Amino acid sequence: MFSRFQKNKPLFNLTLNLTSGSINSLFLTGTIDAPDTLFTTDRLPRHAVSDSAAGIRFVNLSPNSAPVSINITGKNNGSEVTALPYKGITEFKSYPATQNISSYTFELRD
Repeated sequence: MFSRFQKNKPLFNLTLNLTSGSINSLFLTGTIDAPDTLFTTDRLPRHAVSDSAAGIRFVNLSPNSAPVSINITGKNNGSEVTALPYKGITEFKSYPATQNISSYTFELRD
């Protein structure tokens, strides 16, 4: 599978100029023949120390795909996200994480 690559040759090479104190995400996507990236400067949601919540965002990193919708199982299609295109990224959304809600099942649809 990897025999077409030369040993020690990087698949991808990127130089970043980061702002001091920033929070960033680098997503690697594309294909082996055409690697691609998505780089973001993030604004994380604030949760109180006593808050039982998780911040979740969605990213479509499937090249050549149709936009996807995302829902929680049992809810309407697209209830969380509608038509997220390739390299589309949502803001962080808070989801409760309490003793009554310990898991979520997300469905991605094209």
